[in-house]
Amino acid sequence: MSPETVATFLKPTEYGQALGWQTPSWAPPGSFAHTGFTGTFVIGIPSEGLAVILLSNRQHFGVGSDTRYPDLGELQRQVVETVLGVHR
Repeated sequence: MSPETVATFLKPTEYGQALGWQTPSWAPPGSFAHTGFTGTFVIGIPSEGLAVILLSNRQHFGVGSDTRYPDLGELQRQVVETVLGVHR
């Protein structure tokens, strides 16, 4: 793909999304991510030449009292920050 095509797919919108990708505000600029229903997570961080893949199954423990599966967003963020050596 041409650099222009890649740039089009990764151009963030006002909603923190790109074409099929999320653009997490907490990640380094230019990063792009995607999550799956079971909590799997992939993030590309071009500025670091890095990709992180977190395989998980949030369905294992079932749903909470709110009838939802656990939100793994904070875990995903902590994994990326640990890999990058970021301390909050």
